[in-house]
Amino acid sequence: SQRSTRSLRGVSCVVLLFIAGCSQKAANESVVEARRLPVSVVTVSKIETYEERRAFTGLVTTARSSELGFQDAGLIASVLVDDGDHVVAGQPLARLDVRRLTAQSEALAACRDEATARLGELVNGPRPEVIEAAEARVAQLRATTELARRKYERNIDLGRSKSISEQELEDSRLLFESSQAQLASTQSQLKELLAGTRAEVISAQRAVVTRLEAELQHIKTQLADSTLVAPYSGRIAARYLDDGTVVSAGVPVLLLVESAAMQARIGVPAGVADQFVIGASSRLRISARDWPATVKSIVPILDRQTRTQTVVFQLPDTRNEVVSGETVRVEVTETIDEPGFWLPWMTFGNDSARGNRRSTPSHTLCVTWQCHWQAPHRRPPLRLHQSF
Repeated sequence: SQRSTRSLRGVSCVVLLFIAGCSQKAANESVVEARRLPVSVVTVSKIETYEERRAFTGLVTTARSSELGFQDAGLIASVLVDDGDHVVAGQPLARLDVRRLTAQSEALAACRDEATARLGELVNGPRPEVIEAAEARVAQLRATTELARRKYERNIDLGRSKSISEQELEDSRLLFESSQAQLASTQSQLKELLAGTRAEVISAQRAVVTRLEAELQHIKTQLADSTLVAPYSGRIAARYLDDGTVVSAGVPVLLLVESAAMQARIGVPAGVADQFVIGASSRLRISARDWPATVKSIVPILDRQTRTQTVVFQLPDTRNEVVSGETVRVEVTETIDEPGFWLPWMTFGNDSARGNRRSTPSHTLCVTWQCHWQAPHRRPPLRLHQSF
């Protein structure tokens, strides 16, 4: 009976071991089945280069922006515009007090007129009446001189006979000599009148007139500059000063920006700047909207801070839909000279790609894929990373 009991126990252990072994095998096969995943197989070929799209950002700027001020110092009489106003080229924007300039202009105009009249008199020469009066004066002095000469000669004879005193003889001589001097002076004046004004005197008077006209023109220029006008059409971006302020020359009063023609200035690496051609069309992204643009110019030097080369794009008429200072983006396709294998995006599946994405406010979105080679012999896995 003991031998029978031992035999039964042995058979039970064998049965239990067999059942446990079968259960373990079934569990292992279930784990293997659970770990099996469906995969996509695609045939790839090696390439020497690939293209990569890169985005560069910049700012929208106005084509022209000017801080307007007066050329001369003075008191601001009125500022005619305010922030945000639309203005057209030539429109008055502000004025200075011109009362002092007006008084100076009137005084210079009077002096100019006086000098001009004097110049005309010198050019035309003396009037005929003046010449006739001078000739009559010469004739009168000639007669007076002749009378004084005869009297003096007669007194000489009387003096020899002691009929007159020496004092009377001396007086007659002095009267004759005085008449001769007056006659000579008057004859000289008559010759000057007949000869006309000297060329040097006329030139000097012309110089006086020219100087006065130049001073008057300077005052007129100051009067014109006392009105601040818009050099081009645009909008008033800032009003710095108000009425009644005493302003120095060159101090900004208003900030004017041109609103018709907007530009985009984007800094790109020097190697990327070579891809842009002046006059070529491009697409820019501004405030979630695409805008057509034209490459206007490429700055030939690198920015010292960003070490980039600025590309200037000309935008069309945006009708105030784009504001200066907005962020603008341009995308560039760059060819990378690096050999490798190009895998289609759909190979990885949208669900798996979304499941592997990681994104935080301070990090870019990153997707990690692991690709395996299907080959007769074992090769190490290839891990690819893409950030966007």
